[in-house]
Amino acid sequence: MEKSASNGNLPLRMAGMGKTCAKSAGSSMPLRMAGMEHYADARMQGQLVSTELIICSSIFMVALVIFLLAWNTITAAYYEEQANRDMEVALMGISDMAVLSPGSPADWETTAGANANAFGFAQSRNILSSQKLSMLSNLSSNYTSVKEKMGAGRFDMFITVLSADGSRLPYSFGSEAGNQNDSAVSFSAERLAILGSEPVRLKVQVWRPRGIGAQ
Repeated sequence: MEKSASNGNLPLRMAGMGKTCAKSAGSSMPLRMAGMEHYADARMQGQLVSTELIICSSIFMVALVIFLLAWNTITAAYYEEQANRDMEVALMGISDMAVLSPGSPADWETTAGANANAFGFAQSRNILSSQKLSMLSNLSSNYTSVKEKMGAGRFDMFITVLSADGSRLPYSFGSEAGNQNDSAVSFSAERLAILGSEPVRLKVQVWRPRGIGAQ
C-alpha cells in the first residue's frame, strides 16, 4: 500500500520541479536584460565623456595658441616702443653734446680722438670748431668705439653739417640710414650753430634696422 502511494506521488513531484525550473528561468530573463541595458548606458556615457574631453582639449589648445600669438605681438610692440624711446634719448644727448660741449678732454682733436672720453665739436656754446669737425671723417675708422662714446650705444648714427642753403659741408661721421623702404627706424635732430661766421645746421641721425636692437 505504501509503495503504491509513493509511486503515485512521483508524477506530482516531477510536475512541481518543472514548474519551479520554468519559474526560475522566467524570472532570470528580466535581470539579464537589465544588465545589458546598464552596460549599454555605461558604454554610451564613456563615449560621451571621451568626446567632451577631446572637445575641451581642442578648445584649450586653440585658446593657448591665440594667447601666445597675442603675447608675442604685445611683447614685440613693447620692445619696439622701448627701443624708440632709447633712440630719442640718445639723439638728444648726442646733438646737445655736439654743439654745446668741446668734448673730454677739450683738446681731443689734437690726438685724433685717441684719448677722448666724450666727443663734442664746440669751441664755445653753439660755436663749432672747424678743427674738431675736420676730425669727423677720421673718426669713422673707429666707428663702433666712437659712437658708443658719443652715446649711441647699440644703435647706428650719422652726423653731418649743412650750410644755410641745405647743402652738405665736407664734415660727416658714421653711417646714414638713407631710404631703406621702411626697413630702418630712424630719428633725426638738427641744431643751429655758427661755423666761422656762417650759420650752419648740425644734423644728427640715430637709427636701427627694424626689429633689430629692440631688445
